[in-house]
Amino acid sequence: MSTATLSAELPTLDELPLVPLRGLLAYVSRCVKRVEGRFSVDLDHPDADRCLKGVEAAIRIAMDYAAGVRLERRRIEEAEADACQAVVVASEAAAWNQKAAFAANAAYAAVHAVHLALDAEDSEHPRVLAEQVLEAAATAVDAAVAADPTTGPSAAEDFKQLRRLELGRYPEPGQAIEPRAHGPLGPLFRDRRQLAEIKELFGQLGAWKADLERTKESLATERAAFDDERIVLKRRIAELEGERETLAAERADFARQAESLEQAAAEVEAERRGLAETASALDAQRRELQAAADEMALERREIEGLVEDLVQAIARRPRLTERLAEIEPALES
Repeated sequence: MSTATLSAELPTLDELPLVPLRGLLAYVSRCVKRVEGRFSVDLDHPDADRCLKGVEAAIRIAMDYAAGVRLERRRIEEAEADACQAVVVASEAAAWNQKAAFAANAAYAAVHAVHLALDAEDSEHPRVLAEQVLEAAATAVDAAVAADPTTGPSAAEDFKQLRRLELGRYPEPGQAIEPRAHGPLGPLFRDRRQLAEIKELFGQLGAWKADLERTKESLATERAAFDDERIVLKRRIAELEGERETLAAERADFARQAESLEQAAAEVEAERRGLAETASALDAQRRELQAAADEMALERREIEGLVEDLVQAIARRPRLTERLAEIEPALES
């Protein structure tokens, strides 16, 4: 059966208001759930875990709304953001996977439809917002069928059953209906070939999740090792900082000692110059005293000569007296 034929069996946008909002989200969520396994992402991508959980959460929220589960706005907004990121990641992947991008877009449109449905419930004019729910629902189903055309007949059968159940009138929320396999709509997959294919896809998804968990564990181990290394480096940096401060203190101490030594050297030099001047003065005094000693020695020798002359003169005096006595008579005559 061709894609065109499968798609033609789906309800048109004008036919979607034949069921209330909860019935519409049951139809959408089952259709998107059938292609959940078509979404894949490179497990090495930093947002891989977020994208996988975002697609899963978006589908679960759409099913919960159909089943009448009370939903928190924050949970819906987080799922919208994560599913939107899944669309971006799948669309920008180097090895682009068209089916993965369609599956992610289907999940995002489904959870966005829930967001709009809740807004419609709180609005005084719900029909305007309900029309936006119809558009988001049609987008989700179209994207799901584009991801896997074989889901078209099952989706069309779901819509027929929902009409027969008479759950209420559009644009009201209508009665809650469990869209999962244990609800009145029955199993998601009625074709054995489809079921085997989906099981295989879920097996692959399980393997990818296991790989992702192993990758997360490996990253956690590497991060722990990195944290340990960072702690060691921080300690080493603290030690080096302490050594740097110690060296700075020692350097400052050395500088003070050098300054003190320079001052001491200046004082020693001043004392040396003073001693040199004193030595020079003493040498001058020594020369003066030597000169005085030489003069005194000369005077002493002169005195000794005079004394010797005097002694000789005294020694000659008796002879002179005798001679004088001899010549005295002659002088008188």
